[in-house]
Amino acid sequence: MGNIKRVNLITTWDIKCGIAKYSEFLKSELDKFNKFEIVIHPIKKPKSINPISFIKLIKEIENSQIVHIQYQPSIFGRIPIPFFPFNYFPLLVFILKVWKKSKIITTIHELNLDSNSIINKIVFKFLLYFSDKFIVHTTKLSEFLEKNGISRKNIVVITIGTPKGEQLDKKACKKQLNLLNKKILTIFGFVCENKGHDLVIDILPKLDKNIVLLIAGGPRVKEHRNYYNYLKQKVSLLGLSDRVRFLGFVEEDKLPIVFSATDIAIFPYRWIVASEALHLALGYKIPTITSDLDYFKEIKYKYNCIELFKNNDSKDLLVKIQKLLNSEKKQKYLKQKCDEFCKKTSWKEIAKKHVITYLETICGHDDEIYGKDYQKERIEWLKSNKEGSTLEIGCASGFVTNYVKADIGIDLRGDRLLLAKLKYPHISFIMSDASKLPFRDRAFDTVLVPDILEHVPFDIAKKILREAYRVCAKKILVTLPNGSGAIWNEDPEVGGKNPEHLWRPT
Repeated sequence: MGNIKRVNLITTWDIKCGIAKYSEFLKSELDKFNKFEIVIHPIKKPKSINPISFIKLIKEIENSQIVHIQYQPSIFGRIPIPFFPFNYFPLLVFILKVWKKSKIITTIHELNLDSNSIINKIVFKFLLYFSDKFIVHTTKLSEFLEKNGISRKNIVVITIGTPKGEQLDKKACKKQLNLLNKKILTIFGFVCENKGHDLVIDILPKLDKNIVLLIAGGPRVKEHRNYYNYLKQKVSLLGLSDRVRFLGFVEEDKLPIVFSATDIAIFPYRWIVASEALHLALGYKIPTITSDLDYFKEIKYKYNCIELFKNNDSKDLLVKIQKLLNSEKKQKYLKQKCDEFCKKTSWKEIAKKHVITYLETICGHDDEIYGKDYQKERIEWLKSNKEGSTLEIGCASGFVTNYVKADIGIDLRGDRLLLAKLKYPHISFIMSDASKLPFRDRAFDTVLVPDILEHVPFDIAKKILREAYRVCAKKILVTLPNGSGAIWNEDPEVGGKNPEHLWRPT
């Protein structure tokens, strides 16, 4: 079904970084789709003030049809101008688009939605003009992009994937941590002020002395070390040194022990766009409490697998921790909902959505066109007039086939058929030349030929109709754009300006 496509993934790689971990999980699953070759182009110096490393990265990209960028402001260097917090991302996407002629997909992991600074607006303009598709993790970020001029058809909401955790015996893991018979609260992830660790430390004296707190993470950059040291001082001043453990960065082989030992995971974040650490915790089916930020509220609304407390409200957090610790029934319920969440957000499902996005970007057949009035009219006509077993000729990515409930769709393009199979697995899609259909005479009650004939030479169009007549038992339904109507010249999707139209129906 067509040649293997290359996807060039620009990301941090093989370093202690949430984006690198995200990319590692994504690539691992994408590699299982044998229609794509995922090539990593690592950002080796994410803090560099020299643009050369980023330019070299672009030069190394050979087949640049699809470039997928993992965007977070802190990993694209910094232009060395005082009081000018600007990175090299705009330069990178400009070169990719103008020089490499790439189709660019940008996953936005972080964007300050409240900033009205000139810097933020400039970066946003480059996102707007040079990316073909945007992947975001939240509905709110999708709405923000749309509000700022990006078409909804170019925005795809794909949540972070959830890896399945290796659950070990809880008692044995607590014993290994020298915390046997203790109740363990854990905050996972890199430590910085917006993560709100201090809120939990402040309320720990009000909780039972049998409850300990694990801080499973360290400062990712030197700017966060002051906050990390502040937390240690606070723990010492409050006399909590025997109840708070600073584990630092937890190596991958140790994660199952820490996760399995944890009774409740807490994410007291003051601000976040999305959180991979949360998905890791839920992958271990840990009862979890988070602040009521938009990302967490969205997960609560869709999956009901977490508990929320009022952002930055330590009193409310205290109440929620006490209630959850004292309710085995609620803990059991959250674990069950975590199981559902993990299935729906598994990396396999997330990778599938990425493949669909890649294919939609290169297929050049946008389902959004079916939202237009004249398109709605014709597909409704097809749906209401077809009967019995139905074949669609020229099915592209399968939207019409699915909409009218046809049985089989055929097309010549392998990439479009792969997309159709991923989106509508309950329908049979076959690669075939419509002028030589691989079906017996009178095989179908209805044959659909929707807006197809004008895309082929007139002689071929006649052959397609003869074949449709041969395999049809009852009805052939044909739609064509009206070459005599005003819309022919007004709308390039329909009119004479469309380079795919080879003759003018009248």
